[in-house]
Amino acid sequence: MNVERRADFCDYLDKLRARHARDMLREESDDKTDLSHVADLAGFSSIDTFLKAFEKLFGMTPEDFRRTRVH
Repeated sequence: MNVERRADFCDYLDKLRARHARDMLREESDDKTDLSHVADLAGFSSIDTFLKAFEKLFGMTPEDFRRTRVH
């Protein structure tokens, strides 16, 4: 796999994982779920990678997303 395709594939996976994390955050009944747990369940290898991917895709941090969603 060449470098460009690998980067595209990694970006694609990060988008899928970030969307999955967003869906989990939408469905949580409270804001007490630890973000590292959400990141792990979404398939991210680290919290830093999760935070960067989430903000890159949605333009806000997961914490900001929690504050702006309608309960």
